[in-house]
Amino acid sequence: YDTAVVCLGVNDILQGRNAEQIKNDLAYIVDSLRNSGVSVCIFTVPAFNWVGEHCDTWDDVNRYIREVLAGRAGAWFDMASVSGHPENPYVSRDPQNGHPTDEVCAYIGQEFLRVFGYAER
Repeated sequence: YDTAVVCLGVNDILQGRNAEQIKNDLAYIVDSLRNSGVSVCIFTVPAFNWVGEHCDTWDDVNRYIREVLAGRAGAWFDMASVSGHPENPYVSRDPQNGHPTDEVCAYIGQEFLRVFGYAER
């Protein structure tokens, strides 16, 4: 393949992995793909009604993706801000259960296409 999209879900954080473990894994994945000649687009971790320590881990991992891995990957998409509620970035656009509804998934897809120039702006 020419391009790989790296999109981390929320389970790593929910299962108790710490930010350093997640960041190390993401760096390994991005570097391995780049070293094999594949272009990479990395997504930030989506919003998911985060509370407590999960907020700190989510913030740390997303900051690392934005500030470090985005440059190493070559492209990135801010899934965190697109999937988050406009009034609270830790909460999903569907605050009832955290998982995106079909409508939210469609919105995320449209934003992805818009950001990368595949849809009307």
